Amino acid sequence: MSTQTRNCIKFKERRYEISYVNIFSGDGCYSDVGRIGGSQELSLGRGCQVMGIIIHELFYAVGFYHEHNRSDRDQYLYIY
Repeated sequence: MSTQTRNCIKFKERRYEISYVNIFSGDGCYSDVGRIGGSQELSLGRGCQVMGIIIHELFYAVGFYHEHNRSDRDQYLYIY
């Protein structure tokens, strides 16, 4: 099974698109959450070139949040 048949997200090299993710080696690992329009900065600085961290930041870029930030989290979690 190819990757394209297992998910609905496809990354491709930018050609002329107005909105895109600009991956660069900045100061730390970070990205805005979700599409912001134009150039969306995604930093993979020193220590960030690990598959799990890269995927984590790409998930931010496409709009995924941490589960503890969900509006319905208290229905599933106990916070001590």
